[in-house]
Amino acid sequence: RGKRKGNSFMMEVLAYIQEFNAVSIFIRLLLAVFIGGLIGAEREARNQTAGIRIFALVCLGAALAMITNEYLTLESGNQVDSSRMAAQVISGIGFLGVGTIIVTGNNKVKGLTTAAGLWVVATIGIAIGSGFLYGALLGFVFTFISIKSLHYFSRWMESHNRLMEFYIEIDQQDGIKKIQNYM
Repeated sequence: RGKRKGNSFMMEVLAYIQEFNAVSIFIRLLLAVFIGGLIGAEREARNQTAGIRIFALVCLGAALAMITNEYLTLESGNQVDSSRMAAQVISGIGFLGVGTIIVTGNNKVKGLTTAAGLWVVATIGIAIGSGFLYGALLGFVFTFISIKSLHYFSRWMESHNRLMEFYIEIDQQDGIKKIQNYM
């Protein structure tokens, strides 16, 4: 019996947050900053370019775009396309993500996980802003698990790979000759 009361209370709280009122807007935006910041903290702990502040701001901005979209829809009497702002957030975040991707001197690409993380955080923000908290929370859990645990699996795969890559920089004048003599 106690478990049913707890479940119904949680369902009522979630239903209230999904309504459009000042308290639910505050909770949605706070949740967006918190969830975005948690994912950004993991990136910052790995000394990546985008950290807590950037991830929190991306999630907050996406959530605010969806809350604004919901507001415009309510104010206009459902004469607004409710997917337009979400589509703009998803395509616009690509520009920010591209800024985190770099190619190093030895032709290694870095920053892809950060860029993908920014994109996912933006979609989590869209879910929070639109009131789809269940999807946002599941998205957060799966994102966090993916970033934390798959990192170790990826490193294990790299260490057990049988292929080797060499990157050699040589002097134009006598570099080839030195390599041939060494071989």
